[in-house]
Amino acid sequence: MSRRFPQDSFFNALWLPMTPAALEIHRDNPARAVELLQPAGRGELGTNAALWPAYVRGLAYLDL
Repeated sequence: MSRRFPQDSFFNALWLPMTPAALEIHRDNPARAVELLQPAGRGELGTNAALWPAYVRGLAYLDL
């Protein structure tokens, strides 16, 4: 998706970091997941992201 829509700032800033972060949580590496979600921090509380980045970040914090 990032290759297909390289200029889509919403996707690249909010949705794209969640995939590798979720994989890191699954691999028992929540600290790396929190690190990967840093770019999404700016817009994660907006209505468009529907709080998904915050949810994934919360899952990582629970694992920590």
